[in-house]
Amino acid sequence: DTMGTQHVVMHDSDAGEVLYFQVTIEGETTEEVVVVSDEAFDGAYLDAELDVYGGLHIAYTSDEEYGDVLVRSLHYVKRSATGIWSAPQTIDGGLSGQLERGQYVDIAVHNASWLGQTPSFAYLDGDHGTPTLADVLIEGGDPIRFTVGTDYLSGLTYVDSGLFTAMDIDGEGRQHVAFFDPNASFGTAAQIQYTNFEWDEDILETGSLMDLLPSYTHFEETVVESNANDLSLATRIEDDVPCIAYQDVSARDLMFTCREAEGWAVPTNVYSEGLTGGQPSLKISEAGDYFISFYDEGTQDLMLATKRKEMDWEVIEVDTAGMVGKASSLDLGPDGMIHISYYDQSNQTVRIASGF
Repeated sequence: DTMGTQHVVMHDSDAGEVLYFQVTIEGETTEEVVVVSDEAFDGAYLDAELDVYGGLHIAYTSDEEYGDVLVRSLHYVKRSATGIWSAPQTIDGGLSGQLERGQYVDIAVHNASWLGQTPSFAYLDGDHGTPTLADVLIEGGDPIRFTVGTDYLSGLTYVDSGLFTAMDIDGEGRQHVAFFDPNASFGTAAQIQYTNFEWDEDILETGSLMDLLPSYTHFEETVVESNANDLSLATRIEDDVPCIAYQDVSARDLMFTCREAEGWAVPTNVYSEGLTGGQPSLKISEAGDYFISFYDEGTQDLMLATKRKEMDWEVIEVDTAGMVGKASSLDLGPDGMIHISYYDQSNQTVRIASGF
């Protein structure tokens, strides 16, 4: 946050709980808090985001078994800057016929001047095979849900068209969503696709939310034709341009691209030594520098790729002790320090690496 405190949210795969703790600027770790603990298996998919006032927004899935049927729903909880937790809110799922909602969830928080600090969620609607967005425009209100891509051939292939959803909201309130569509290969080639939209500010001011529809600038635009995995999307602060880091599954390389004025740039191969580029986490600094943490599948190490302005990409090893680096999440402190949380498989625990 703005004081330099690190906020860590994680999934306890043994108990099926969502846990939270802090790391102070002095490096002290607070006691773990159980955020969500009920009869369901919570947090198999989760994401968290801080707003500009220090509020922590958490999205997580909840899995329940009814006989031989697994039902997955998407939920949300918030911790205020003063440490008060809200009651959990259902974002999608839990009704008749809704069996698979919330996989790959990515959360972002509005920061436009005409919207409050409310969350938006990009995720897979597994019942229909579509990438979906749920947007809470009024704090405490019900989300508005709609698709940001089609279910092209999902009914025939039994493969979902909206995999690895990733999103961000820029400074003007425009929402940027990317996802992988393997079914596009039946028309052209498997590809990463991109949808961009914004809300009509005038309708929001009237309160006529029933009339509210997203205004799309791009819908299912092709980013790149590639077999991709584990997308991470962030927008540049200086010009609101979306950028994507992803793993090229065929080559097992770390790739990166941005949507410049003329369209999506030819992807840059950031790192290609061995089997690498897994589970990237992308952040862009206010200065326009790029940072990507990722997992090297060949060496089972945590890696960091950095690109400063007017310089080439630089890749370093962050942690090589044991099997480490899965599920990394990168953020930048107020002083520019890089903080990465990640899974230590050897010791079955969460680790944090910090540095410049």
